[in-house]
Amino acid sequence: KLKDLYCKYLVLVQDACLIVETESEFRYAGIDGSMNPSLSGSGIGSAFHNLLACVKGKEQRGNDIGSTGSVAISYIITNSIRSAAENANVQLTGYSGLMLPQLEDKGLAAAGVKGAFKVSDLLLCSAVCGVGIDTVPVAGDVSQENLALLLLDMHCLASKWSKPLSCRVMPVPQGRVGDMTSFNSPYLTNSKIMDI
Repeated sequence: KLKDLYCKYLVLVQDACLIVETESEFRYAGIDGSMNPSLSGSGIGSAFHNLLACVKGKEQRGNDIGSTGSVAISYIITNSIRSAAENANVQLTGYSGLMLPQLEDKGLAAAGVKGAFKVSDLLLCSAVCGVGIDTVPVAGDVSQENLALLLLDMHCLASKWSKPLSCRVMPVPQGRVGDMTSFNSPYLTNSKIMDI
């Protein structure tokens, strides 16, 4: 059903883009079909929680991203996007997969506050999804060595699977692991600072 939903909306967007292309000097190059985060609703983190609760049962603990099954859900969502585009003959560009930005999604931020996942869990999910490590708050005094090793891990995944991955961590000045961030931005929500 997710694939069918994506198929419907990707076609609508592509049709609109093709109209713009015929009526302007713009050239249509494709759609980045990524599943985007939500600052206004429950978002991706809540979707993970609900999907895992369906499989494991609502009373089970560990129904958040980072628990067993998270990689499978990441794969299913990304594969649905790409399969839908292929079936509907929609040209994709960009990442076109699942994004897991901790500070740009209320559900992921809430899971981070609960300590449901680690940076390594997000790294593992990025092996099968679209973006990589994205808007993850880290301590202001994070070591260069740990940052370099995280970037190396991301590089190895990107190289192994021949896909673009990013690593966007956000060092928080004077912030320590476990502290809450205190961003005052319409583009970010707050969560706990992660350890690398």
